[in-house]
Amino acid sequence: MTLFKLPEGGPDMEPTAQVVASTRLTIDVWAEVLCPWCYIGEQRLSTAIERSAHTDDIELKIHTYELVPAGTTQVTPTVQRLAETYGSRPPRPGAMEEGVAEQAAAEGLTYKVDRPASNTFDLLRLVHLGAEYGLSGGYLRAMQAEVVSGNPDAFEHTTLIRTGEQLGIPAGEIRGHRNGRLLRRRNRCLRGPGRPGTAGRPAASGRN
Repeated sequence: MTLFKLPEGGPDMEPTAQVVASTRLTIDVWAEVLCPWCYIGEQRLSTAIERSAHTDDIELKIHTYELVPAGTTQVTPTVQRLAETYGSRPPRPGAMEEGVAEQAAAEGLTYKVDRPASNTFDLLRLVHLGAEYGLSGGYLRAMQAEVVSGNPDAFEHTTLIRTGEQLGIPAGEIRGHRNGRLLRRRNRCLRGPGRPGTAGRPAASGRN
C-alpha cells in the first residue's frame, strides 16, 4: 500500500531563508478517521503539495470532527453501519463503497469496502495528542491506514499504541488519553465546515 505523507509543520517551524513568514501558506484540513473522502482528499492534497515549487513554504493545520457523534463503540462492518445509519439495505451501500474504492485505487491507496467501523472520539483525541509532538497528521493517517486496510483490530488500544509508538509518541501518553486523563476538546474547538445531512461535529484540533 502506498501511504501518503503530508508535510509536517508546527508552531515553532522557522520559515526558509528566502521566504519571509508572511508568505507562508497555511492550509486548514478537516478530517475524520472514518471519512473516505478525507482519506482520498489528503492523498490528492499531498500530491499537489509535492508537485508545487513551494512545498517547503506550505504548512498544514489539522482539525478533526466526529462523523457520527452518537455512534456505538461496537465494531461493525462499514456496509452494515451505512445501511443502519441511512436506512438503506445492501447492496446499495456496498455499491456506493465500490465506487469510492475505485477512486482510492486511482490514487494508489488500499481501500477495503467491508472495513471495520466504530465510534472514533477516542481516536480523534489521540490525533490531538499527536499535535503536541508535531505528529497530528501522521497519527491521523496511520489510524486511517489501519481502518481502510480492513484491520479488524484498528480500534483496539494495542493498535493505537503501536501506531503511535512507531511515530515516536510515548505509550504512556497514549494510555493517558485513552483513559480520559486529559480534558475532552469538544467545547473548545471552532465549528468545522458543515453541509446538509452531516451530523459530524468537531472533536479536536492540532496545528501540524
